[in-house]
Amino acid sequence: MTRDIINHDMSENVPFQVQLTRGQHRRLKRLAESRGVSMGSILRESVAEYLSQAPDERDPAFGIIGLIDDTSPTPHGDPAVEHDAYLADALEAESNAVRRRPK
Repeated sequence: MTRDIINHDMSENVPFQVQLTRGQHRRLKRLAESRGVSMGSILRESVAEYLSQAPDERDPAFGIIGLIDDTSPTPHGDPAVEHDAYLADALEAESNAVRRRPK
């Protein structure tokens, strides 16, 4: 019998299907067996840990992610260094787009 390593109300679970590579499945299965837990329990633990490290979408700073188009030429240089110039460009473009909207 396996146990769940994350203490939570199982009625809160939502079914979700995921595709793993054969190697990932094999390693996950061996790990679960060695720990005496289910593969699902390890996945839930992994997702919980990952999400605890992810930025909170409610944080206003989260809104700047993806503002800089790093797939095209970078007019101001390295976005990591010149982020203020890129943010100014993005705010100006947004402001111009708002002014052009029909009333």
